[in-house]
Amino acid sequence: MDSNNAHLEQSSPSLGRNTGPLLVLAAALMWSTTGIAGQLLPDVSPATIATLRLTLGAAVLCLTLLVASQRGGPGWRSLDRRQKGILCLAGVCTAAFQIFFFFSVRMTGAALGTLTVLTSAPLCAAVIDWLTRSERPSHRWYLGTALAVAGVFLLTFDGGESLRMGGVALAVLCGACYAGYSATTGALVKTGVPRTFVVRTSLTIGGVMLAPILLGADFSALGDSRSMWIVAWLAVVGTALPYLAFVAGLQYTAARTAASVGLAQPLAAAVLALVVLHEPFTAPMIAATALLVVGLLVVSLPGRAKAPADTTAGSDGAGGAPAHGTTTAVASGPGHAAVTTGQGER
Repeated sequence: MDSNNAHLEQSSPSLGRNTGPLLVLAAALMWSTTGIAGQLLPDVSPATIATLRLTLGAAVLCLTLLVASQRGGPGWRSLDRRQKGILCLAGVCTAAFQIFFFFSVRMTGAALGTLTVLTSAPLCAAVIDWLTRSERPSHRWYLGTALAVAGVFLLTFDGGESLRMGGVALAVLCGACYAGYSATTGALVKTGVPRTFVVRTSLTIGGVMLAPILLGADFSALGDSRSMWIVAWLAVVGTALPYLAFVAGLQYTAARTAASVGLAQPLAAAVLALVVLHEPFTAPMIAATALLVVGLLVVSLPGRAKAPADTTAGSDGAGGAPAHGTTTAVASGPGHAAVTTGQGER
């Protein structure tokens, strides 16, 4: 399940080839609702929303251990010290991701916040590869980065709103956490640790880290049934189910396909924000969105890769770290869709 599968789609059964991309698409669409759901709880602190999503989502994932097929496998004690350290770092990344994401969405809006996060993530991932593996980014990465920076510039200075400037900065930090989560979880999967164990354990670690926030949280705004259903949606549909769907889909989906299908997430998030939240879009914001989308496409869509394809895990998400010149799928960071880096795929 976690081995490199360059020709996965060709060798998988027909049913798997058909259902794999659909599962990845379903995961991306479910992840696209998280920012909107958070905005539907305006009287709840973003920190509280982030903590509830991660802790409850991790709890639902842990319930999968009740299924016979999920039992057995490796446990925490079977990991060596290095693997435990990497897994804890993945937990830190996913916890920070949740906090940055919901604060960013609150400050910038669901559409632009999500799009900025998912645009900055592959760019940050390439920087991580450059620093850790001395793998220089491709020309496509530089082009995509230039377009994204131009888009962020328009977002930041459209109207000179300091609130939006702070939100965009948090979205970029969120993208960096996304890339860090992808790198750490991908490194663990390459050592032979099952992807499902990595996802479940890293989210649990992140949830435990954020849990103290709930001790001082104000739950008065969550007393009605509507708010409780939204929180349940965030935990189950916005976290647990998409992770399970993505992991299952990757078994029958080539990384290049998963990465391309994952692009549905920012587009779906933008549409939902306009339709459900009626977020206003000024002309500079529309231009900025176009630049961000094109920049994301430039670094995400397939390119000619000399190295064999490589499928690794992550989130989010949605999301291992990209190796330039390789093909890699990532489970959307701590809650977002698969993206690519530009020289080949991620």
